Amino acid sequence: MLSSMVVGTWTAFETLAGDLWEAAVNAHPRGLAKLVGGEHRGQKGKEDLGRMVPLERLEKHNYDVSRVMGTLERSLKKVRFAALEEIRGAYKVAFGAEVPTVCRILEDPAPHNLSTVRNLIVHKAQVCDQEYRDKSGGSTVLPQLALGAKLELDGAFVKQLTEPVAQCCVRLLQTIDAWLDNSLAVPEQGELEQGLGI
Repeated sequence: MLSSMVVGTWTAFETLAGDLWEAAVNAHPRGLAKLVGGEHRGQKGKEDLGRMVPLERLEKHNYDVSRVMGTLERSLKKVRFAALEEIRGAYKVAFGAEVPTVCRILEDPAPHNLSTVRNLIVHKAQVCDQEYRDKSGGSTVLPQLALGAKLELDGAFVKQLTEPVAQCCVRLLQTIDAWLDNSLAVPEQGELEQGLGI
């Protein structure tokens, strides 16, 4: 039951991160869809982020992609959300220049700790390997284990892993929501000039 809570919390975080990214880019494509906020390991470099979109994708959206850029970028695998480094990279290339606070939220150690334990549960049946030792080194939350030792879970430890990630998700949602409210309320310079007939 405890291992399911760890795995389920990671799945919820991963899903929220991907869906929130997609919705934010859809809502504010002008600043975010360029994916030039900064390169990051786990994402393609800027030179690979071309704008070639298969015709059937354009047809699907009636040739109007103004509100589905996040959906397109995600479906074309321009960004991925299957691992923590990919999630951080996706947010960095979209939000790095526009809202660096978002990237700092994802640098919190809580998602790293949860991801490390989740991976040990799913891929190694909770038995410590060198990857776990490397990723847990220096952590004040993750137990330091000998190679081959089994990670024992208890309620207090699972709470210590999952609660900070839930808080991280809330901060991420609130920060992006506040930024979108503010940025969408203020017209872009070109839109303002057009509205004024300049």
